[in-house]
Amino acid sequence: MTSQGSALARFHRSVENGNPTIAFAAAAELPRLSLEDALALLRVLGAALDSRFERAAGRWLERFAAETSATLADVQLAAGALGQLRAPYKADLAFAVLDRLLD
Repeated sequence: MTSQGSALARFHRSVENGNPTIAFAAAAELPRLSLEDALALLRVLGAALDSRFERAAGRWLERFAAETSATLADVQLAAGALGQLRAPYKADLAFAVLDRLLD
């Protein structure tokens, strides 16, 4: 481990800083990103209006459907909430919905 900590710790710091380029690079260092961490990355990408958001959101939704016991209604709700992560005044609520779906 380096003086900067583990790859996961670097990822979490980069998400907190909100820089999508650094957060994306830190995520690439991880062997696998949990759904929760991938959602945190989406929030950063959405807030920055980063061009990688749409593709990453599609991958997250696919993983959500495959890796959880989500119903079709859950997947629909998640898709709608993902679409709101780019709207500054709706992002907090959308993130809360998505976070709740992961519980």
